[in-house]
Amino acid sequence: MVMPQMQGVVMSDYGSGTITPKIRDLILSLSKEYDIPSIIDSRYAIFNFVGTDYVKQNDAELASAVGYKIDNEEILYKAAQEFLVKMQAKGILVTRGEKGMTLFEANGDVHNIPVSDKSEVFDVSGAGDTCVATFITALATGAMPSQAAELSNFASGIAVRKMGTATVSDEELIAVLKK
Repeated sequence: MVMPQMQGVVMSDYGSGTITPKIRDLILSLSKEYDIPSIIDSRYAIFNFVGTDYVKQNDAELASAVGYKIDNEEILYKAAQEFLVKMQAKGILVTRGEKGMTLFEANGDVHNIPVSDKSEVFDVSGAGDTCVATFITALATGAMPSQAAELSNFASGIAVRKMGTATVSDEELIAVLKK
């Protein structure tokens, strides 16, 4: 079995049915059993993934999940706390466009992370995937959730300044971090 050798799990669900209920349940069960951090990014069926350690949602997806409009910081905080309880998650990372990201942790900690680079955005395709991949990689290497969120913010910032779905190299991330 390969699962005990993993250091992190990313599940991306965009309604295509690739992650069947049986596969999802097995991944969640084994990630808990082997203490492997997990994150879900799901556009349509987020509540099918209750028990995932971390959840990535953009502000519109969070509003849809809680069933009401999020038009100010107070409502965002309320929605995130409700969502965390429903998801039984350790944290939710909310991507907020030009407002950056906010990480809400189950212990009550909130980390607002401003956009790392306000230069021109060329294409947001793949930015969410970059966000979750960087976040879980950082957690897998021992970073605190707030540090993982900051790194994912920098990596996503690099990705959106490229045309099309683009990768972010470790050299690019290191160069940005050194600035």
